[in-house]
Amino acid sequence: MAGCRSEGERGLAPGKRLPISDFETLAGESFSLDSLAGKTLLVNFWASWCAPCVAEMPELQKLHDQLSATNFSVVAIGIDDSAENLMKVQRRFNLTFPIVRDQKGLSKSAFHLVGFPESFVVDGSGKLMMFSDPDSGEPVVRVIGPREWGRDPALTIMRSLASH
Repeated sequence: MAGCRSEGERGLAPGKRLPISDFETLAGESFSLDSLAGKTLLVNFWASWCAPCVAEMPELQKLHDQLSATNFSVVAIGIDDSAENLMKVQRRFNLTFPIVRDQKGLSKSAFHLVGFPESFVVDGSGKLMMFSDPDSGEPVVRVIGPREWGRDPALTIMRSLASH
């Protein structure tokens, strides 16, 4: 399945701290990924105008539902989008995991984003983790394009990372 492409370059390494962690809630309040310190995070960059991103949201909710009792959380970060449009998707799918937005537009360059949706896994200390791409099985620091996060093999991979 293809994702929506944007320009950028690849370049974040496992073990590296997040380049930025401060965002804005859909209600306009400050939100920091540091507030979730100690949890393993699946950080998903997306936009409401990206059809594969929107299609992936129910899968992220399934993953969240399956692992919310563990030390794991999903966080979706809206890029190049309005809070209103992101809220429409949130309501449409009854999404309960944190959805924030990059109001300053720093994520694209800081994370070297090259497409949407794009997902990273972050450990409890805020460092990027290497993980197996659920589609290819290859070790990666990011996946570009949607995945079936709420079912195996993705669910098993994320469950294993949450237990570390």
